[in-house]
Amino acid sequence: MKEPLCVPELSENNVNSLEITTMIGCPVMCTVCPQTPLKNNYESDAKYMSLDNFKTALSTVPRDTLINFAGYSEPFANPKCLDMIEYALTEGYAVGLYTTLYKVDKQIALRLIELKQKFNRAFCRFFVHLPDASGNMRGLKMSVDYLEILTLIDQEINPVYMTMDENNMPHEDITSAGIRAVPWIFHTRAGTLEEDNPIVDKKDWKNEFIIECTKSKDLRTGVLLPNGDVALCCMDFGLKHIIGNLLTQTYNEVQTGKPLTEIKQSNNTIGFHTNVLCRTCQDAHDRTPWNDEEVYEMVKLIDPDSLGL
Repeated sequence: MKEPLCVPELSENNVNSLEITTMIGCPVMCTVCPQTPLKNNYESDAKYMSLDNFKTALSTVPRDTLINFAGYSEPFANPKCLDMIEYALTEGYAVGLYTTLYKVDKQIALRLIELKQKFNRAFCRFFVHLPDASGNMRGLKMSVDYLEILTLIDQEINPVYMTMDENNMPHEDITSAGIRAVPWIFHTRAGTLEEDNPIVDKKDWKNEFIIECTKSKDLRTGVLLPNGDVALCCMDFGLKHIIGNLLTQTYNEVQTGKPLTEIKQSNNTIGFHTNVLCRTCQDAHDRTPWNDEEVYEMVKLIDPDSLGL
């Protein structure tokens, strides 16, 4: 059994990762998840990721990369999801899982528990997005079976719980079972969430200066799609930036390719625009205190390496 080269702590935010979108068109239909731009801009008939394609895509990914089963959809909407999780763990990757437990029956739950026990350190993140008191998770219906699975997972794995409710309140049946969620912070998905979202007010983020992603300084946060395409990050629901394809390129080729290089160059230049998603993302922050164009031009002449130029 291979060992991961790097296992991030649960509290680590700046983590190099590859997120796995196992299918296109999430059936859970959360009100704070912009599925419409995803479906409109996905240019492929491959709705579900096959296990073979997943293995091919993973074959050149460095083992210091966290493989996150999350992306733009509920992972278990794809029946092969558990096989992919097991394969990634067996190949020596640290693995994270973000799930609503949609389509997770007792057999799948027991296999998840077994994998967590076998690969405890490597299976390092296990988050459950709970149905909430406001009914934001429209495609997942509360039931006795769901509560049974949730209770089993809670007892054996003790995951981190989240909701998509502005008051952070799970469904009343879940609250009655004694399960509590961690605080949830709304994200605009870099502006891809619809303006008239009924749950929370949309903030208008405008990053004007030299910016850096708080999730990965090197922008190693791609999202793998069923057709092998890699989108920039988990905020790019509109697929604005396809930076490569792991069925036809190596991971290194994607990371050093022209699309990602141009995004990095743009982020190292002063000036707000909407050509690059990072400019409207709340997970980007000013990398320097230089909020003045004249100072920036001086630094560019004196020490361009400090700007990544």
